[in-house]
Amino acid sequence: EFSLMGSTGVVPQYELSYLRKKLGWLDYENFLYVNDSGDYTLQPVSSEEGVVACKIVLSDYLTTGEYFIAEYRSQLGATSNNPFDGGLSGSGLIVYRVNEKNAYVNAVINSEQIMGGLDLGNMYGDDEVYIYRMGNGNALNDPTGYTSYALLGNAIPPLTTDFSKYDNTQFGNADRDLTVENLFTSKTENSQTILHYSNGANSGIVFSNVTIKDDNSISFHVELPEKQGSMPILNPKDVFISRFINGKNRIFWNTNVKSGVAKILIIRSTDRLKNLAEKGNSHIAYEDFENGSFSYYTTLYSASLPLAEKYAEIPDFDVEALVFIALQAENGNCSVRYVGALTPPNAESFGQYVGRVIDPLYVYIAIVVLLFILCILTWIIISHKKQYKRKK
Repeated sequence: EFSLMGSTGVVPQYELSYLRKKLGWLDYENFLYVNDSGDYTLQPVSSEEGVVACKIVLSDYLTTGEYFIAEYRSQLGATSNNPFDGGLSGSGLIVYRVNEKNAYVNAVINSEQIMGGLDLGNMYGDDEVYIYRMGNGNALNDPTGYTSYALLGNAIPPLTTDFSKYDNTQFGNADRDLTVENLFTSKTENSQTILHYSNGANSGIVFSNVTIKDDNSISFHVELPEKQGSMPILNPKDVFISRFINGKNRIFWNTNVKSGVAKILIIRSTDRLKNLAEKGNSHIAYEDFENGSFSYYTTLYSASLPLAEKYAEIPDFDVEALVFIALQAENGNCSVRYVGALTPPNAESFGQYVGRVIDPLYVYIAIVVLLFILCILTWIIISHKKQYKRKK
């Protein structure tokens, strides 16, 4: 009931915050990036501005492809001008898992199936979005009566056969050895819950102390299975470029630091700069990312986004492009790395070939040499003129 893609009445409810961002209706500033254990507060998704959802991307995202979002759904703030969510069965925090690789798409590049497909998506069982429930974590509608959702902090008990077994102010378990298989050995006796991945493994994330406040915000505590570092480290295996489900290139990264800024700088490639970048001798610095340009090379694209997002979509180019990334922690520590080259989809023209082979440095050197030769020639001409005048 928390998405109009499920079921809806005459007045529809809000779409999930993840899908609203996917549609371009929300932006980065509407999300709270939970990067370390602590206490947090959210406004209801019906708020016209501000932070309405929190996003948790753990360090295993590069392998699982899955992350977590929590948002506050409230029927309390429904008005005649903003009636959406007024028909919900209660108010509280919902938590869900996102796997964008399971999106309902048919991404084809140059007749090659990249990822996704028309047989994926929630309606086919390969969940793009999975909202966690009390009771059996694998059942959408458990015939024994367990609820099909977990509305944390809700004053109205969800529809379960025995809701008294569950603490409605918390969800999740820090024991990473728990799985869906060994957790729900007895539906009627086991009241534990886990925020699990699609393969049943436990993420280790725990939400607790979920409380709806008088100002119609919601507060909660999040305990994460990993701690935040202070110095960004970018190992080669922790950053790469890959085609995603929509056929667009994405740059993915992982780091021990999760609070801060990620900056991307894409430069038109030359053979000389590419060779230097591959050897780690490009000498690009964080200041170049701040300025959005590097030396005398042509900037094709630059972007800045939350470090904890851990991925960014980048456009295609009709020339070879070199991708660089810089991560800066909140304390100012930063790390810079060359990611790789993007090859244009079509064969390069003669002009593009010349632009790649003839590095701007060569042009500047040629100009300097020509100016030097011109100066020498000018000096020779002037000297000859003086000698000619003396002879006369």
